[in-house]
Amino acid sequence: MAEDTDANRILTLLRQHEGEWVAGLYQLTSCMVHSRIADLRRRGYRIECKRFAQGDYRYRLKQDGEPAHWDERGKL
Repeated sequence: MAEDTDANRILTLLRQHEGEWVAGLYQLTSCMVHSRIADLRRRGYRIECKRFAQGDYRYRLKQDGEPAHWDERGKL
């Protein structure tokens, strides 16, 4: 079972809407979203960010959003 971390909670939200732009991550979590996104990218996930309006940043997990290579702890 995956560890319950801010990064994993964000990943769960992105997976629920894979391929779609997800708004409101900053409101849904109490963490530094951009840092957790960076953590997920280091783990091999392909996540895009787009600004839709001032202060409206959205993220999406690219299709086939599994990392290429990672171990049982989710580390590259």
